[in-house]
Amino acid sequence: MTRRPHARPSATVRLLSQVTLAGLLLAAAGACGSDRAAPASPGHRADDPAAPAASASAVSPPVATPTPPLASPLASATGTALPSAAPRAPRAAAPSPATPAAPTSIPGIDVSKWQPSIDWRQVSGAGYRFAYVAAVGSYGTNPHFRAQYSGAAAAGLYRGAYFFANPTIGTGTADADRFLTLLGDVHDGRTLWPVLDVERHPTLAACDGISPAAWTTYVRAFLTRVASRAGVTPVIYTAANFWRTCLGNSTAFARTTRLWAAQPRTLSPQPFAGWLRLTFWQHSTGAVPGITAATDRDAFFGTLSDLRALVVPRP
Repeated sequence: MTRRPHARPSATVRLLSQVTLAGLLLAAAGACGSDRAAPASPGHRADDPAAPAASASAVSPPVATPTPPLASPLASATGTALPSAAPRAPRAAAPSPATPAAPTSIPGIDVSKWQPSIDWRQVSGAGYRFAYVAAVGSYGTNPHFRAQYSGAAAAGLYRGAYFFANPTIGTGTADADRFLTLLGDVHDGRTLWPVLDVERHPTLAACDGISPAAWTTYVRAFLTRVASRAGVTPVIYTAANFWRTCLGNSTAFARTTRLWAAQPRTLSPQPFAGWLRLTFWQHSTGAVPGITAATDRDAFFGTLSDLRALVVPRP
């Protein structure tokens, strides 16, 4: 601990050559007393070291990691209390037109080969209601796909699958056929619309070295092929920056597809590229009961009835 420097004796003190020993002792005692800290006044800021300790009710607890402001189902699933998006007011503020209006948000996850062991009963018990499983990831075919895909359904979750787009090694049509072969029957009453994952391959150059026109052609071919065979158009998972940079911010799919936005560093996810709203939001990565590895955590904007409406219909 750093000590404060003592104050220099005043000129008056230096001239007191005739003061008795008792007087000197009294003067020294008075000098020490003047160096004592004064009582803190009520006007100190809460972060002032000299301020008095505030009561627990007067100071909000710090939040180490921002948690998305979703509805209560996500709070129960993650075991984390969710902070309000704004301080409480007597009357609720009207939602911003740019913010997806959702009375409720349904919690879910997406998994791949990086979550090889999953206790789906625990996942369901923690409040998660849907799971998307990688059929093909950036590493190739998911070796755990079948176990994860069937395990999620057996535990009562709505389940779906996604395919990692890679225009450098295949066409959209061929990849769609490969994807549907891996899925098998999607008309079982619990399978959600398929998803095309549009993002950079981790080992390739920016945009995978593909032009926006080539990317757009691949995505269109993939969506068209799945729609013709499965009867539904896949959801597009992507990030705003990748879509803007690598697909020229194309609005070609906004009217015919739904958007799943990867926006983990915001508390207010926004649609982009012509989409008017978000359907899914990948908001964070972290602990999920029943899964030992860190897992992507998502939200569906809508009710359980809305989520059921995204189940591939029976023929």
